[in-house]
Amino acid sequence: QWILELHQSDVNKGCNDVHFAELLAKYEGIHVSPSTVRRIRSEAGIKPKRKRRPPKVHRPRERKPQAGMLIQMDGSPHPWLEDRAEPMSLLAAIDDATGHIVAAIFRPQEDTEGYFRLTRQMIEQKGIPMSVYSDRHMIFRSPNEKQTIEQELAGEPVPLSQFGQALEELGVTHIKALT
Repeated sequence: QWILELHQSDVNKGCNDVHFAELLAKYEGIHVSPSTVRRIRSEAGIKPKRKRRPPKVHRPRERKPQAGMLIQMDGSPHPWLEDRAEPMSLLAAIDDATGHIVAAIFRPQEDTEGYFRLTRQMIEQKGIPMSVYSDRHMIFRSPNEKQTIEQELAGEPVPLSQFGQALEELGVTHIKALT
């Protein structure tokens, strides 16, 4: 009852459960967890002071209008063959416009050689794409990629990984995901 009275007082009116539990411990010597405060409050029929922040709405990106404009590459480690073999990575290249798999290969793990083989398979079957979208796995970026301000202002080129160099030589734009 005392906790409820304190919770309803003007001083604590805007507090969430975590903050209120901290204030109880600091000023009243009452040590209860935020979940206990939440339970006491909800049993008394008192709604939380603030509603949860609404989830961010991410609009889906429009697909490219034509096949070959953007190929998404990624690897997925998984026990694909269950207990019949060691887990392995499935490397796949998917056309953004059509959603079709243009190349796929199993490898013991994600590695540069695997992505080179995947790219070769893709080029032999579908041709050279305009751009490739990938995650930021070390295969796709150089450890020396981060430039100093001086290097950037001097216009020095960003160091590329082996895979990045190969894409550049083919004239393929490499887009690295920000996530």
